[in-house]
Amino acid sequence: MTTTNIALITGANKGIGYATARELAARGMTVLVGARDAGRGREAVAALRAGGADAHPVPLEVTDPASVAAAARIVNVSSEVGSITAMTGPESFLWPVTSVPYPSSKTALNMVTAMYAKELRDTPILVNAANPGYCATDLNGSSGYRTPEQGAEVSVHLATLPADGPSGQLWGHLAADDSYGVLPW
Repeated sequence: MTTTNIALITGANKGIGYATARELAARGMTVLVGARDAGRGREAVAALRAGGADAHPVPLEVTDPASVAAAARIVNVSSEVGSITAMTGPESFLWPVTSVPYPSSKTALNMVTAMYAKELRDTPILVNAANPGYCATDLNGSSGYRTPEQGAEVSVHLATLPADGPSGQLWGHLAADDSYGVLPW
């Protein structure tokens, strides 16, 4: 019996999401391309399939309950600006960041990740949050210093952890020294 690993990736029609879909497909996974815009989702699937991927579109708008109910799998992409420890330590390079909305949303996502990991601790499901680092995407006018492909490395790593891998972590790019590792909540 053949087992196929399937990854649902939200926002997979561009940027870090697309790069993650491409890399996971290259590793033999079936990728479900979650996109708010069905046309962009179909375009991304066509491009992925042209590269040999087993890709399928999944219309997914997180503000539409019916759309969310039709999806089953979840990838949490967070940020180190969601780390309360990093944002409140005067010695942290993030200390000067004064924005409220984006860091607050990522802090909330980190708590959701921690709670899902806690709830699912006795199951084979691992739940982690990925910090791709400051990547050049549409979100920031392409001002980031990392490529979407570099940002995708983090999600790909977490999506391919072994069954006994860690759960309940914020893991990824550490801007302070350009390495990878566990970040503080």
